[in-house]
Amino acid sequence: MPVALDLGLLPYSRYQQLLPLLTEARRQDLMPDLLLFAVHPPVITLGRQSQPDEIRWNAEQLAAAELPLVEIGRGGHTTYHGPDQQMLYPIIRLELGRLHPFLAAIHEALELTASAMGVTAWRREGFPGLWTARGKLASIGLAVQGGVTTHGIALNCEPATSGGFEAIVPCGIPEIVMTDLQTETGQRLSRFAVRSALATTWELAHGSRVEAGALDLLPLDAQELLAEEAAGRHA
Repeated sequence: MPVALDLGLLPYSRYQQLLPLLTEARRQDLMPDLLLFAVHPPVITLGRQSQPDEIRWNAEQLAAAELPLVEIGRGGHTTYHGPDQQMLYPIIRLELGRLHPFLAAIHEALELTASAMGVTAWRREGFPGLWTARGKLASIGLAVQGGVTTHGIALNCEPATSGGFEAIVPCGIPEIVMTDLQTETGQRLSRFAVRSALATTWELAHGSRVEAGALDLLPLDAQELLAEEAAGRHA
């Protein structure tokens, strides 16, 4: 039974600091399975299969757009994350051999979420994520460390205004076109509605109830890290 926590706006660098603390706590059974919701300021992430030619902009263009490059531990290619997306990070301990069913359930939850938002979307064989007739709506990039899932899901909610997708070859696919819920529906959907739909469809797809939780469920070092970030924003 995972617990859902909304971390709000969180710089990707903070998420990188938070992730090993949470995975280790879950590995030691010091906290329950988590579904972490977050939104990031613009960032470009480089997976283990990323190639130099997947960055279309030069260093000056990236700096002018305030688009940092960050190497990360998941598989996959180059991706963009920004405030126009809803991120969902499952920190869940998986039994051996359960990764493929887990991924299939994530895809199902995303399809159900899109449908709840009024969008028809589907999977493409050999391409993780969710697609519509216009393009790619959601991306999935997972890793498993010590039996605990890390990284997660990016659902595009509005058009990216930072140029992040133009700056890269998303997912290493040159012909790719990205889409989002607003473009698909013609209306801007509240993040609360998107998060609620993701939690509900997670329950349906995974057959496991999702409970709302508070930050005091996290290990103390993770709570301190988030408190430090919040203090910095309000300084």
